[in-house]
Amino acid sequence: MFPTDSETGNRNAKLTQQLGIWTSVF
Repeated sequence: MFPTDSETGNRNAKLTQQLGIWTSVF
């Protein structure tokens, strides 16, 4: 089964949020 667009979007949003947190930390 392929993930739906919403699931992919949520995953990308989480990755982007984590990257933003790491970037702000360093």
